[in-house]
Amino acid sequence: TSLSSYRMYGFSSALTNATPIVQSIIAVVSVWLAPRYSKKYYLYALLLMFSAVINARISIVVFAIGIVILMINRTTNIKRKFEIVIMAFIAFYVVTAFVLPLVQSVSPLTYEWVTDGFSELSSFKLGVTSYEKNSYFGYLINRERFVLPEDIFSFLFGEGYSIMDSKNPSGFQSDIGYICDLWTGGLMYIIVLYSFFFCLLNRLRKNQDGLISFVANYYIVALLFINLKGVALSMNAFINLLVIVVCISMRESKG
Repeated sequence: TSLSSYRMYGFSSALTNATPIVQSIIAVVSVWLAPRYSKKYYLYALLLMFSAVINARISIVVFAIGIVILMINRTTNIKRKFEIVIMAFIAFYVVTAFVLPLVQSVSPLTYEWVTDGFSELSSFKLGVTSYEKNSYFGYLINRERFVLPEDIFSFLFGEGYSIMDSKNPSGFQSDIGYICDLWTGGLMYIIVLYSFFFCLLNRLRKNQDGLISFVANYYIVALLFINLKGVALSMNAFINLLVIVVCISMRESKG
């Protein structure tokens, strides 16, 4: 079955990964804004998540991470947390009573793919350790996706190519970002690249603007998970959004 038969709804260069991730992040930001400014942001969050989930199930994980960080954030008081919980119950009811049945009637394959994702997450929470080979967690525990460069030089400095493309010279393929980065530039590349971004995010985390600080904390945690299925630190929508946040931060500091 081709991807376009059950996902890839929209116009984007990365509809199966980076774009839905960014939509999830913006959805969480909308939830952050809603109790502070207007309830309409809850609707924006719901629409964004609908678009994200039907294209990439990892968006569910990214959104859940954001909500957890939001709930433990010091700037989110008890009243705001209670409001978010109430709205979450309402959203859950709307999705299960109206949205999922609609998706099932319009695109049964998409419905099955999405619900399989929720079932997999539930199984993981219950401690299940065996999954179908093509499932999300099945992919992550597949040893074939964790092949490392054999010689010490390649391990330290890489082979100069990514193994995400199935036609790469190594003869095997992996979508796991940490492994792809290791093959691209080795351990030295990983240390330099990851240190740069974590230092940048740590600086943003100390920003006086509550939203920028929240987004920085969100990125630090989400990055660890996003890089398990795709190369997070590359030219993509995820990093483009971070650049925008950095530019806003710089503009505010000058103003």
